[in-house]
Amino acid sequence: MTDDRPADPDAALLHAAAAGDADAVALALRSGADIEARDDRHDTPWLVTGVTGSVAMLEALLPARPDLTILNRFGGTSVIPASERGHVDYVRRVVRTGIDLDHVNRLGWTALLEAVILGDGGPAHQEIVRILLDAGADSTIPDGDGVTAFEHARRGGYAEIARAPCSAPDGDASAYRRRMGEAHVGRGLAAAPPARVYRALLTAEALEQWLPPAGMTGTVESLDARPGGGYRLVLRYVDPSVSGKAGDGTDVVDVAFADLVPDQRVVQRVVFESEDSAFAGLMTMTWELEASAEGTLVTVRAEDVPPGIDRDVHETAIASSLAQLAAYVEGRELPG
Repeated sequence: MTDDRPADPDAALLHAAAAGDADAVALALRSGADIEARDDRHDTPWLVTGVTGSVAMLEALLPARPDLTILNRFGGTSVIPASERGHVDYVRRVVRTGIDLDHVNRLGWTALLEAVILGDGGPAHQEIVRILLDAGADSTIPDGDGVTAFEHARRGGYAEIARAPCSAPDGDASAYRRRMGEAHVGRGLAAAPPARVYRALLTAEALEQWLPPAGMTGTVESLDARPGGGYRLVLRYVDPSVSGKAGDGTDVVDVAFADLVPDQRVVQRVVFESEDSAFAGLMTMTWELEASAEGTLVTVRAEDVPPGIDRDVHETAIASSLAQLAAYVEGRELPG
């Protein structure tokens, strides 16, 4: 039997990370490679992922617990070059690791600043700006000359970025969220493949079991799982003292499917049945599914939320539903 272990595990690990070879990365790590090994440009395997934008390599390296605070030769973390290079999928994933989004490199730039200053202002960099802001990046941090990211966007003629955050001169993240509608967000991990999670989003029996948050039960009516289809959801409060949005101890929701991407995304248009104008309006809920080494990362984003729905209460309810979704697709007893 031949020994396939590399003679120089560190070099093999660095080469595999740059090449995007997950199998070779795993072999190098089993052979004793140092997860913090440096190449001739002072990059570790983790820092390399920010340059290449490889989400697959990010997932391959995370179980080895790389140091997310380690810096490249410019004094930056992996999210900074990824933001500059327009690696949308990578930035969307790496912001969930807890990496410092407001770290300032030796050039005096954060990931947000670098996305604007070195980016081209196109759709990819517009999306990265949105992702960073939604993840909590501080847009008020200026560069070494005292210029914020949004001022750079205005000067560079990047109208979509410059206009989107706010009309106020400081262009801060809180104003961006007020302008765009405060998004209510939840994230969870299910130890199941995306296909199974996707089916649970579109099956009446499954929805009735996992979707009602703690303190509620639910009935799904007339489900039509195709773009343009939808369903009616009747949520009943367990506590009889709660009147609900419909006024009879229930929340009644009409859901239309605006977009369905198998095993990846479900976009819903949601209307609450209520005589109270505070709950009026069309809310958009997007369910994003992303395969990971542990199963499926589920991100829920609610936009244009009616003003009568409290953010903390809503995000608690979303978190409850996500926990129940994970239990359902994993075959565990549902919490509560």
